[in-house]
Amino acid sequence: MTKSIYDQLNMNGKQRMVETFSGDDVDYNRWGASAGDFGFSIADEVDGGILLKWYNSNPVAGKEGLLTTSDTSNGNKRQFSPTNFVWIANCKWTGTRTQGVSRFGIKRDKGNGFNGGGVAGATLGSDNAKISAYTTNETGGQISVVASTIDVDNVYHNYKGARSGGAYTLLIDGVTSVTETNGYLPINASQPFLYCYNNDTTHHSLNCNYFEVYNT
Repeated sequence: MTKSIYDQLNMNGKQRMVETFSGDDVDYNRWGASAGDFGFSIADEVDGGILLKWYNSNPVAGKEGLLTTSDTSNGNKRQFSPTNFVWIANCKWTGTRTQGVSRFGIKRDKGNGFNGGGVAGATLGSDNAKISAYTTNETGGQISVVASTIDVDNVYHNYKGARSGGAYTLLIDGVTSVTETNGYLPINASQPFLYCYNNDTTHHSLNCNYFEVYNT
């Protein structure tokens, strides 16, 4: 059997997860909804992947959806290091920049919606004109949003977040866009997440057709 490129370069077999969101339905043995206002479905479109969108045809302000790796019997799967990791996601956000937000990356899910738990991810929208790195720690609820030079839009981009020691780097479409060193970073084992929120009564949605996370 031929080993994958990852296996050839990482002979120590460190923790890794790859999700392509294929098939007819979300794999709820791997993913679980921690905030249930949104619907989660496999998108029936050329790019495929998962779609996070509030299920009601009439949008309501203040609705959110959070998907993290968990299942109904074993709870959270916080299998990734908060200090030495890489996450890669191919995502598209659809909505009005000033009236909604989407985030993705890794976080400690504490089961009470998005707020709570350290985060190392990317954020789109919520009145930020640029795609930004979004990081928080748990001890003091400290949040950092550092803008890249890339405008928020409604097309797919490839994102890569990486941390080694005290620095967190966000790459967008293969280009290093943000390096975060202020210390507002996760301190506990974390898990992948996808998140979407409506600020107003307009639909906002998040598509993702590839998500990979591994410890380094």
